[in-house]
Amino acid sequence: PVQGLMPKIVEISPKFRAMLQEPLENNQDRLDVVSQLTRIFTETAECLFDVMIAQRASAEVQEVFAILVLCTAFPDPDISEIPIEFWMELTDTICRTGETEVLLSDFVPLYRELFQSLIPLFFIPEAIDPFDAQDEWFPYRRRVR
Repeated sequence: PVQGLMPKIVEISPKFRAMLQEPLENNQDRLDVVSQLTRIFTETAECLFDVMIAQRASAEVQEVFAILVLCTAFPDPDISEIPIEFWMELTDTICRTGETEVLLSDFVPLYRELFQSLIPLFFIPEAIDPFDAQDEWFPYRRRVR
């Protein structure tokens, strides 16, 4: 079952990758599709968590990780926060296993890419008044940290 699921998920990744990299428009239908696919990739990664760690070097697992990085970097906060729990669980697992050094060295490139994608999310968008505490952007920023 696991061997059959991962190829099917990876099969849709090229179209999803292209969709994630298109300029963000106020297209609610597109945002709904991106949100649904982000949930599918995130929930797949959460369900296959142990398998993904064990097979972390495989091309299929690497593709799922890459898609999750793109989802996390997506400019819409409602979408980009979907995979945050996955990243927190991955970090927690790496830090509490007896193989921390091995896992860290294997995951450094992935975390480097993730952090580079998160940096722009920490800048206050020009459209937001930094003195307006009611804006939704600030709680989002706290959750991502």
